[in-house]
Amino acid sequence: MPAAMVEHTEVAPTDHLGNPLAGVSKTGKKKQYSNNKKNWRKFVDVSDVLHGQDEKLKDELMGGAVDGKSNESLFVIDKKPSVALMSMVADRKKRNREKTLRNHAALEPHAHTKPVFAKKQKTVQNAKKNAMASDNVVVPPTSSLIKSNGITQKKVKSVVTSRQGDLWEAQGEDTEIVNHLGELVPKAKVILTKPKTMESDLIKGAVAVELAHPGQSYNPTVNDHQRALDSAAELIIRENDKNNFYKKKAGASATKIMSYSTYLEEMKIVPVESDDDLGAQSETDYTIPAHKNKALLGVRKTTAKKNKEKLLAGEARARAIGKAEKMTKNELNRLKTLKKEVAEDELAKAAAAVKAQEAREILETKPKKLGKHMFVQTPLDVQLPEELSGSLRTMKTGSNLMSDRFKSMQSRNMMEVRKKITYKRRYKKKEFEKRSFKSDMN
Repeated sequence: MPAAMVEHTEVAPTDHLGNPLAGVSKTGKKKQYSNNKKNWRKFVDVSDVLHGQDEKLKDELMGGAVDGKSNESLFVIDKKPSVALMSMVADRKKRNREKTLRNHAALEPHAHTKPVFAKKQKTVQNAKKNAMASDNVVVPPTSSLIKSNGITQKKVKSVVTSRQGDLWEAQGEDTEIVNHLGELVPKAKVILTKPKTMESDLIKGAVAVELAHPGQSYNPTVNDHQRALDSAAELIIRENDKNNFYKKKAGASATKIMSYSTYLEEMKIVPVESDDDLGAQSETDYTIPAHKNKALLGVRKTTAKKNKEKLLAGEARARAIGKAEKMTKNELNRLKTLKKEVAEDELAKAAAAVKAQEAREILETKPKKLGKHMFVQTPLDVQLPEELSGSLRTMKTGSNLMSDRFKSMQSRNMMEVRKKITYKRRYKKKEFEKRSFKSDMN
């Protein structure tokens, strides 16, 4: 209830039955009614009362006034680690508990270092020794030991002298082996993979033994011999053109370096100036041109001139905007031309893709650079007309068969290109005259 509507009254003292005490007069204020406008209070601010009530309610909810409590009761320092760290530490401890020790792992059947092969005979001998060492134990025969340990004796297979098949194909071998404890354990699967260089780099369709050109025969026809000479000459001309191109390129770079060096030398030369030139220069240094220093001269623009410049600038801006709009409209109107250009670009890209594919196919038929050196094709062994001989007896010997096979394997990417490593001396040979030679000469 607002303060303006509260009634203030005083009650007379009474006894335990509620009767007024004798000799005590009934005193107190007169009863006031809220419907009387004279008793109302105007412009009463009750915000402080409401704020106080809110504070009191807040203190009751918090368990008392906060001002009177200590920091230890209000705040608690969280010293526990984060949840992520605790989970990580727990996982690590769990892994460490589950992890077997190294010395225990070495004694397990599936140790890290497995035996090369199972020694069945040695396993049986160890079983015999263990049985003999134990007291009051009768040594059983070998067959019973084998059965008790679970070892299965296999019959010796006949020796295979020859067979046909893929060397890299997984054969149906034994799936179980005997470990060092005499137990049959499953054999680990070994996946055999072919070397990468055996099929990936081989040239498809390459012939191991290429037939020689008909013009290279000891007794060729005139046309075949001429064609062989033309092909050999074409190879020589192509090689010479290639060498000339690189020489020309190297020469151009050398002349460029020389011209740059001469330019630097010319720039190092300082021109000598006379005293008259220095005097004239000193006089002109202090003269200020009128057209460059208008602000110093105090030249002002009139209002009409300023307005005219603003008008011209606005017209130029409007012209630029109109020109840009016109260009955009033209671009929108030339859709047919744009479509044509896009189609031409797509055709050009398709042609480039076809050309690149052809280049890749050509490269696949050529030998690759598998090692440090590039493959050099042997030139055609063509005899000149005067060197031709009609019989095999008078014909000159050709290339070596071993080197020919070596080159053939290199051209088919079966091995990298190699060069013979020559011996190099660390120090040069020292030349001197023997003492005996000197004495004989004297």
